[in-house]
Amino acid sequence: MPNVLTWHRVCRNRENLSYFIQLLAKAAAKGGNILLNIGPRGDGTIDPPDVATLESIGRWMSVNAESIRGTQRTPLDRQAWGDSTVKENTVYLHVFEWPANRRLVVGGLLSQVSTAYLLSDPAKKPLKLERVGSEYLSVRVPATAPDAVDSVIVLKTTDGVKAKQGRLLGTHWGNNRLLGFDATTDGVDFSYGDGKAARYYVDGLEKKGNALRWNVRVNESGKLDVSILYSTAKPSVATGSQFVVHLGSQTLTAPIVATSSPTKMQTLHMGELNLQPSMLQDLSVSTTEGADKIHFFEVDLKPLLRSEARPLRH
Repeated sequence: MPNVLTWHRVCRNRENLSYFIQLLAKAAAKGGNILLNIGPRGDGTIDPPDVATLESIGRWMSVNAESIRGTQRTPLDRQAWGDSTVKENTVYLHVFEWPANRRLVVGGLLSQVSTAYLLSDPAKKPLKLERVGSEYLSVRVPATAPDAVDSVIVLKTTDGVKAKQGRLLGTHWGNNRLLGFDATTDGVDFSYGDGKAARYYVDGLEKKGNALRWNVRVNESGKLDVSILYSTAKPSVATGSQFVVHLGSQTLTAPIVATSSPTKMQTLHMGELNLQPSMLQDLSVSTTEGADKIHFFEVDLKPLLRSEARPLRH
């Protein structure tokens, strides 16, 4: 388990069961794999929480293995509702957050889709599809998710899986996490952590002219509450050091506060962004000149209004 090499009777450092299932889907979406290791207790038996984790993964795989085994890296960007995997002409949508309005919008999918159904449905009952423009596909889903952790929707394409890069941000629901690992770098001498807990950071923002950026767009207007997850290399920072978030004509700034250690991640509230439907544009994060070294993990954009979504606009 994360950060645990051997069993210890007082160790209770366990992720919840949903973490591992979603981690499996996220790794497959990026063309990766996972080695899940467990350590026995001192008497040679397996700790019950570890057994529960393995059993939960097994139950989920008994229904959804097709969406993991033999799949390839998806050409689609992460979505506000989750991620995707690909196998030949099939796209598997891994939905971690089920849409309350029953409309799941897939951003960036250019392929023609002939049918869609829930992988957990033996009858493969077709789900209603609506193509809006060339870059958005709306899937009408049931009111309740078939799996609270990761429900898989199958999309069958007729012309292969084609996609356009760019994150479609959810403005009324969903989880908009822009990871430093997924950003395009502007500048020089960036470096990366090893990706483990509290080490999935990008370093280098303190260098003059350096920035991280993501191609983003929205198809519905809305306000997003912006925060940055980071830590500092030292328990002090230069006076006046600030993070800067820039999107179009909007700029947010907030002072960087030192963390007690490099592994102590801290959330810094930046403010709000007002977004309108538009073409792709860059959202960038940088620091003011003279800032000390910081570990940047992610920028999170939380919808401020979670009302029923309005009709798509292209």
